[in-house]
Amino acid sequence: MVMVFFLTAYRYHRLANRVQDLQEAEKELNKERTFLKYFGPTIPIYKRPKDN
Repeated sequence: MVMVFFLTAYRYHRLANRVQDLQEAEKELNKERTFLKYFGPTIPIYKRPKDN
């Protein structure tokens, strides 16, 4: 019974870490998106990142 508890706790701990990583990545992406929104027109087209 204790083993099941620890496995479940470990799984939720990893899931929480993954969610936190995703949130940090999303913040970084939003910064880049904001930057491109304001400064994108000044960057030459051949240097812009491609949108997939």
